Amino acid sequence: RMSDKTTLELGGGMSLWKFGEKSTLKHWLVQPEVRYWFCDVFNGHFVGLHAHGGQYNIGGLDIPVGRLSELKDHRYQGYFYGAG
Repeated sequence: RMSDKTTLELGGGMSLWKFGEKSTLKHWLVQPEVRYWFCDVFNGHFVGLHAHGGQYNIGGLDIPVGRLSELKDHRYQGYFYGAG
């Protein structure tokens, strides 16, 4: 709680899965968010502003669904960021 009408949330996630020599599903991310509450804090509606960023390394996975099937023969790795 930052004030009578604002709060701060810090979310995140991590996956360190490695399946054999070629299959990897690794990522980490952080996502802080500031929320302004129209009524009482944690009660009712709010608007929020968040940012997120992290890193990923995914490939060698056999998932036969749509574009995920590309993961069998390709690896995707890099950083990501955004806001909303």
